[in-house]
Amino acid sequence: MKTIFIFLIILLSPAFAWAGDIGIQAGTTIVGHEYNEVLNRYIERKITIWGFSDNTFSINGGTTFGDADVYFPNEKKTLEKLVWVMDKSLEWSDIAIKNNASASKLFGCFLGEEGFKATSCPSDKLLAAVNHSGRIIFSFKSSVIGGKAIPELKANFFSYAIGSLPDREAAILIPYEEIKKLKIAVQNIGEAIKWAKERAKKEKELFK
Repeated sequence: MKTIFIFLIILLSPAFAWAGDIGIQAGTTIVGHEYNEVLNRYIERKITIWGFSDNTFSINGGTTFGDADVYFPNEKKTLEKLVWVMDKSLEWSDIAIKNNASASKLFGCFLGEEGFKATSCPSDKLLAAVNHSGRIIFSFKSSVIGGKAIPELKANFFSYAIGSLPDREAAILIPYEEIKKLKIAVQNIGEAIKWAKERAKKEKELFK
């Protein structure tokens, strides 16, 4: 069960304790959307990023069955590659808007335990069998509707469910202004982990 706190990191962010580790949210909640074939319309999906006291972080995408939580070790190369994805998305968004251009570009796959892969991810079934930390595939998409380009960053989430629960999947489209917020959140992961470690240390000292 998650215990909610309020903690300060750049702005007011929630914190929780999960499986013995303290988590602090990095940045703000990002709001995207996903097409629902049953409802035949787009529905809101939220993305959050958390830094943990065990020196890991997660990127969580909302799905029909709860968040798809994808966990990563706190490694410089992974963080730099995530920022690169956001920067290229913003750059290509500006190009698409200026030229009213359509586009479809694959960035690659972020495997939770292995970091960035320029090639495609393994299938969901294989991933569930060998990597329980999940994956995110990022791609850039620009559609021209009514003579106007609508650029978006697409994040395909998959996380393996334990036991009889269903696997969690989502294809979340992130609009231009929300990409900016996502980049800021990624840049704040290190600070979130720092505060999470300090919080964990203080709580440990309380119950000696």
